[in-house]
Amino acid sequence: MIPRAPGVLSLLLPLLLGLMVVSGCHCEDRIRSLHDPEEPHEAPKDPPALTNTPRSRPQTVSRPDLELCFDADGDGYGVGEGCLGPDCDETDAQIGANGTRSCYTGPEGTLGVGVCAAGIERCVDGALSACEAQVLPSDELCDGLDNDCDGEVDEALVRTCYDGPAGTAGVGVCAAGLQTCTDGAYGACVSEVLPTDEICDGVDNDCDGVADDGVWRSCYPGPAGTEGVGLCSAGVQACVAGAWAACGGYTLPGTEVCDGQDNNCNGSTDENVSVFTKPGADQDTLPIYRPVDVILVVDNSGSMTDEIQAVERNINQNFAAIMQQSGLDYRVILLSRHGRASSYQSICITSPLSGNGSCTGSIPSCPVNGPRFFHYSVEIGSHDSLYRIIHTYNAPDSCNRAPNGWSQWLRQGAMKVFIEITDDGPLSNSGHRETPDTMSASEFLAELYALSPAQFGTPAAPNFVFHSIIGQKENNPPLAPWLPTQPLISALCTGNGGNVRQNGLEYQKLSIGSGGLRYPICQYQSFDAIFREVAAGIISGSQLACGFTVPSIPPDSAISNTTAEMVPSNDGATVPLVHVANEQACGTAKAFYSVGNDLYLCPAACEVWQQDPTALVNVLFTCNNQIQP
Repeated sequence: MIPRAPGVLSLLLPLLLGLMVVSGCHCEDRIRSLHDPEEPHEAPKDPPALTNTPRSRPQTVSRPDLELCFDADGDGYGVGEGCLGPDCDETDAQIGANGTRSCYTGPEGTLGVGVCAAGIERCVDGALSACEAQVLPSDELCDGLDNDCDGEVDEALVRTCYDGPAGTAGVGVCAAGLQTCTDGAYGACVSEVLPTDEICDGVDNDCDGVADDGVWRSCYPGPAGTEGVGLCSAGVQACVAGAWAACGGYTLPGTEVCDGQDNNCNGSTDENVSVFTKPGADQDTLPIYRPVDVILVVDNSGSMTDEIQAVERNINQNFAAIMQQSGLDYRVILLSRHGRASSYQSICITSPLSGNGSCTGSIPSCPVNGPRFFHYSVEIGSHDSLYRIIHTYNAPDSCNRAPNGWSQWLRQGAMKVFIEITDDGPLSNSGHRETPDTMSASEFLAELYALSPAQFGTPAAPNFVFHSIIGQKENNPPLAPWLPTQPLISALCTGNGGNVRQNGLEYQKLSIGSGGLRYPICQYQSFDAIFREVAAGIISGSQLACGFTVPSIPPDSAISNTTAEMVPSNDGATVPLVHVANEQACGTAKAFYSVGNDLYLCPAACEVWQQDPTALVNVLFTCNNQIQP
């Protein structure tokens, strides 16, 4: 039996009942032995002696085979060398050094409400982990769940909404609406204001930041039933500061006159108007000209200084000015190197054709183009003119004036006129190539037609003329051109000392084949006369066959009140022409039809005129005098 120690046992007994395990045995069994000396118990070999200290403090058992374990839940895990290990939870005998338990860190009263749920804490080697997988309260969402765990689902969930185009909310009348969450989904957008068509109310209805912009309406202050009848038409009212302005631009009924129109807007034309005519005056017509694009190609080789300077002196006064005075719609495209003629055999064109004020002194590094002049700066050699024409058509120039080539300056529907100025030729006089970048006339034509049939035509219907100012000998007189009906000229010109390299046979072939003229370059001191002749040829060549325009119409007549007659150039008998409604009405009659102020001869009349292309076409206007009933 273990003797009791007076005073000590009474102090230790409550603690020992819950916390102590000796040598792996439950402490309650060992304590029971201490309390009941009558119960048989095997005495230890070396019983410990429990004594009180002078201050009556409890003494620990000093037996080597007894190890203490403080374990409140009696699972053998606790604090002390006698424990099986540390205990994560002294209130739960199911959790020792390992195991799990539920956990929840949310606000009191929310566990198990709505989506809120407990998680798990894990005991690993006596240490508890954080609470895992618990669901805590969160902001309420529109999903049919109680997210904030207050016992209510989707309560008071409202959000703004706007279905209009981006950038219009809050502009003008446009405003956002509201959506309410019901049964886990947001409902329709309520009370939003979207853009509408602008109306005249001083408000920005279409929400573009401007009120009443572009708002107008048709208006008609005339008598009912006349709008849209005859000449009568509605006008327009614009909205200004939220109110309609005065009606303008309308046509109201007027007095009926004999003009083939319903002037009083009653649905009838020229009613109750008696008309007689009195003789009118005749008027000459003017020919109709097609627009012309002139492509001028000037050789920059070392022997061309005098000729280039002659071009510079005459291109404005004796070429462009003549075309300008004729009323011809023309433009000049120059292919040649820009610069000074005296030192670099380059060319510089001044105003009014070019934008250069002067070509003396300092010369701009790049040409200055004008409304009718376009300079593509490229070096033209003695033999490569035709090659350069083709290969610069779509290629950019060095000054970036034509990023898409000189083709970007051509106009659809315009007649194309080439003018070649050189003292050499692409082939030798015996027909051999001078350099690799040369072309024969036939090769040039094939390449030209392939570039753009819309611009240059086709072999069956060409749309260009090729004039040549080259090295063939002078005609008689020297300034007279060689006509397309005359043969190739192999002899060289001799004027001004000659000094030409070739007769330009390939250029001659192009001129003859296209109906162009040939001039001798040796007569460069007379380029004034040559340029005037070329300009005159361009003008006459651009005339639209059998088309004429009427310069003015008398105020008391109309183009519909005309007859015409053809006056031969030899003062022969005039040919009367009948006025028909349109081209389809021509038939076989010697007649004409009108389009605007232009007159066109029908085929039978055109055939007569082409036999005498210098014949005049006179128009006779009849004058209207109205007699009101």
